[in-house]
Amino acid sequence: MLLNGYDGWSGWIDGILPATDMLSDAVELTSPVALSVRGCALSGENAKGPLWKEPFRGTVQISDLGDTIASYDLMFADAARGLGTVPFDKHLRRSEWFSPNRWLFNFSKAPEVKS
Repeated sequence: MLLNGYDGWSGWIDGILPATDMLSDAVELTSPVALSVRGCALSGENAKGPLWKEPFRGTVQISDLGDTIASYDLMFADAARGLGTVPFDKHLRRSEWFSPNRWLFNFSKAPEVKS
């Protein structure tokens, strides 16, 4: 939903796969109400394909008062490589792939400050 309307995007995200096979910190509980995930997003143009892998990093914090999202920071795709360059079935061999120098998309929601 956050990607709709962005230039260069005309697909959908099918899921997020944590890179637990390559990164010891692929999934981290950073506090009792916050989680961080590094891995790849599976994307495609339509259900028949083609399908790709894009680097993904996300953190989310839920409210300690209830089950609502208090804040998030979602980063998706390598800006230098662009979209749709790594096929879904490609085996990734380098852990650096999961941490691009510049992300193509970054979405954030800051926690609300109560006065």
